[in-house]
Amino acid sequence: MIRLQQDYNIPATGLVTEATLALLNSGLNPAQDAVFPGTTLREGDRGLAVEALQQRLQTLGFYDGSITGYFDALTAVAVQQFQQSRGIYANGVVGSTTLFALNPNVPGIPYRIPIVQRPPAPIQNSLSIISLGDTGSQVRKIQRRLRDLNYYNGPINGCFDTATQDALIWFQESRGVTVTGIAGPTTQNSLFNTRPVSATPNRTVVFVATTPPIYGASSVQQLQQRLRIQGLYNGPINGIYDGLTQQAVAQARALYGPNADTVLFGNL
Repeated sequence: MIRLQQDYNIPATGLVTEATLALLNSGLNPAQDAVFPGTTLREGDRGLAVEALQQRLQTLGFYDGSITGYFDALTAVAVQQFQQSRGIYANGVVGSTTLFALNPNVPGIPYRIPIVQRPPAPIQNSLSIISLGDTGSQVRKIQRRLRDLNYYNGPINGCFDTATQDALIWFQESRGVTVTGIAGPTTQNSLFNTRPVSATPNRTVVFVATTPPIYGASSVQQLQQRLRIQGLYNGPINGIYDGLTQQAVAQARALYGPNADTVLFGNL
């Protein structure tokens, strides 16, 4: 009994609780359109209950990822979108209110929270989800837009690398979008329908040349050390003018303005 409860993310008491009874009555079929009562699911959880959650969200049109049984960032975003469509506080955590909205017809559940049932929200846009490791024209489009808005100063190479992810996270933070580092439909809508560049808040980045006005590994090491002392760089002191170093230089130029190059490169 305890093992069964653990597999379905039900409190493992060994007792036949209401949640356990509902699970047993369900036939233990994870493909059913049900997430079992008494469960609280959140990012990082695993198990058949998460599989059932992903399948239910997929059936309702909120989740188009793989059925993995792992509550990852994509699953959390799908839960938030479902919660928003039902007027539920969108925290990405599947508690009793969200469970009831997902399964309003599961018998024997004494929920007393009034839920206004609404039809599943139609998918209004067909934007794909872009994340770390993806490549292609859509990634180039995102990189170009992030550069236009002064969040990204790397190459437009169509490769969603860590520099692109960092720029996207920065954009999400500044726009109040859920910070995932993933370019889902909400982030892309905000990205391509946003305020003018002049309204970018307080962290405007000045583009950095691909090579610095200094030469030699030792000079770059000194530059990295200066940036680290200023709290702008936490990468290795390796003498390589890589993407992390370039980003730190960009932040320093935005911070120090016209005097930035003197502060950064003076005497190097």
